[in-house]
Amino acid sequence: MVVVGGQSSGKSSLLERITGFFFPRGSQGLCTRYVTQITLRRHPSEMIVVSITPLSTASPATRLKFRDFHQLLLDTKPKTLERVIEEINAAIEIRSGNSKEDMSLPVFSNHILNIKISGPDNPHLTAIDVCFPVSRG
Repeated sequence: MVVVGGQSSGKSSLLERITGFFFPRGSQGLCTRYVTQITLRRHPSEMIVVSITPLSTASPATRLKFRDFHQLLLDTKPKTLERVIEEINAAIEIRSGNSKEDMSLPVFSNHILNIKISGPDNPHLTAIDVCFPVSRG
């Protein structure tokens, strides 16, 4: 399933309802700052695996950095995921958290955030949230 639409059009809210995964909201009210692939799988244990897939035109250094970014979360509480999302935002180098005032950083990225959620009651489903920033001008 792929959900596509403009900024703040309800894509993430729809996917939250379908997947049961709740996106952390940034201070600017933006949740999706990159393509987000959410994969639900049935597994006896609850866990979340978070990784980043670089844009195909990314530099070799960026590809290496993202290849090494891999987090296994056994604590699936929202606060834990918020911390990881902030780490991802820093790794991807977008404006958020401590860097939200740094206007040299972009607000959105073309890299892909991969979130694999396993649990005993999960369906087998992959959903992709794509945001196209709305240009005002």
